[in-house]
Amino acid sequence: MNTQLAIQETDLELVVSEKTLGSLTTNAKQIRDIVMANLPKYDISNYTDDNIDQAKKDKAALNKAAKALNAKRLEIEKEFMKPFGEFKEIITETVKLIGDCSAKIDTVVKLNEQQYKDKKKSTIKTYFDGMNVNLVDFNKVFRLEWLNKSASMKSVCNDIDAIFTKVENELSTLKGFGEDFDVLRTYYMDTLNINNTIQYANRLKEQRERAKAAEAMQLHKEAQRMLWQLDEEYTVKAVYRLFTANSDGDNLLLDGTVFPFLRQQQVKNTGEPHLCLSDFVRPLSSGTPDTVGAFATTIDEEMEQLYQQDPYKRMLVQTLADRLAEAAAERLHEQVRKEFWGYAKEEKLTIKQLHNEEFQGIRPAVGYPSLPDQSINFLLNDLLGMEQIGIHLTENGMMVPHASVCGLMFAHPEARYFSIGKIGEDQLKDYAHRRGMPVEEIKKFLAANL
Repeated sequence: MNTQLAIQETDLELVVSEKTLGSLTTNAKQIRDIVMANLPKYDISNYTDDNIDQAKKDKAALNKAAKALNAKRLEIEKEFMKPFGEFKEIITETVKLIGDCSAKIDTVVKLNEQQYKDKKKSTIKTYFDGMNVNLVDFNKVFRLEWLNKSASMKSVCNDIDAIFTKVENELSTLKGFGEDFDVLRTYYMDTLNINNTIQYANRLKEQRERAKAAEAMQLHKEAQRMLWQLDEEYTVKAVYRLFTANSDGDNLLLDGTVFPFLRQQQVKNTGEPHLCLSDFVRPLSSGTPDTVGAFATTIDEEMEQLYQQDPYKRMLVQTLADRLAEAAAERLHEQVRKEFWGYAKEEKLTIKQLHNEEFQGIRPAVGYPSLPDQSINFLLNDLLGMEQIGIHLTENGMMVPHASVCGLMFAHPEARYFSIGKIGEDQLKDYAHRRGMPVEEIKKFLAANL
């Protein structure tokens, strides 16, 4: 409806046509002058004990005069203010009438504005839901300023796209926390605050590390107690021999026994050689003999039967048994280097240096990446007589007790540990021939390398 306002501001200009009320003519000033002229007569020094009664009379007379004067003032004020009261009442009523009308119009305006905002919000949510691949809560990212008429849908859509990009990037960041990602994702989607989420992730990590540290400390204490118990009742055993040796291609010759080895076969881009353990032994063609050691270590077989009814203690003693066999191999290797073989008599290494394998030579055990064929155990058993320390082999060459280690020792200064990796059919057939075993049988021992 198109209407022209019937009431204009200029129509409501207040005009006072008669201002006689503002020029009240009285004798108030004369009365005040009379009072002021006579006040000295009432000086308190004029009153003594002798005329105290007169003082009382003067006081009463003054109060009476003041009361009568003020009563007359109220009478005149009431009469004087009556026209203004009527004037004020009319104006107040008129302003209320205008306000009531304006409020009704305001209702229509606000309804129209709300309908616009509701419609725009619905349009925004439709776009949001169509792009919401990460299930972001609309209410968590919604901005009231998007509903302003000054905010175009293009700018709103750009804001939403930016939000989703930010969420995806921050979720990618959280994936770096690994096992905590699912928990962190839930936390982040609830707050959409990456900094708080990372702080939460760090707290989780700290809690987990404290728990692991406490668990590790407890496990270490329990392992130490059990180790002392085992030390009182059981022993670790070892056997070794040093053999005259030479290499013949990929074979190792130990006192006439042929040890076939495998050679790295996968393509290398670095120009590094394709290694074989026989590379660390002087070749037969040199006419000069070399030396290679063989060893085996194990624990008392009775240890593996302990705590059959206690899974935790059984696991702990099995772990300790494996470590004891490996530790015995390390200690034996050290004694061989420094005393029995004596090629490194001046070796003085710290525990850390020993752990870092900073010594000369290697001791690859059967099952190591450079010596993967478990059937080699049969050859080592023939040379060492491992039964003398309580080791016997299954038909597949597995050592019993299981906490046993056997292998070879090489002293070459450039000897190092390596992995054979995958081998081809050609080397498999050649190795089976050198090993004197059918190809299908040798496959059982080299399945991980095929």
